Amino acid sequence: KQWYQRRVAITAGDVDSNVFFMKQTVGNACGTVAIIHSLLNNVDRIDVGEELKTFRQDCAGKSADERAKMLETNSQIAGKHAEAASCGQTVAPSAEERVNLHFVALVSVGGTL
Repeated sequence: KQWYQRRVAITAGDVDSNVFFMKQTVGNACGTVAIIHSLLNNVDRIDVGEELKTFRQDCAGKSADERAKMLETNSQIAGKHAEAASCGQTVAPSAEERVNLHFVALVSVGGTL
């Protein structure tokens, strides 16, 4: 984990400003964060709806940490996350439970992965 944190800190300054990225600070929300990354890095190709458009606009100029804090307090996205988590075929773990399975998103922005 320490290696990853150092690597992110080193490369964070090299990220294209057109890339939408935020840290995941909400427990067991990796799928939601992956979907948000996928959608908000493709707003030129996908109609993401007003809620996500507004969220992206509100996040403009913010750091990955600040964007994570904004997600933590966004009741609209939290509601959609809770709704989706309760519709699965298995019981979703609590936000506090530590899990070893995660979703990630790889996106291409400006021709770079």
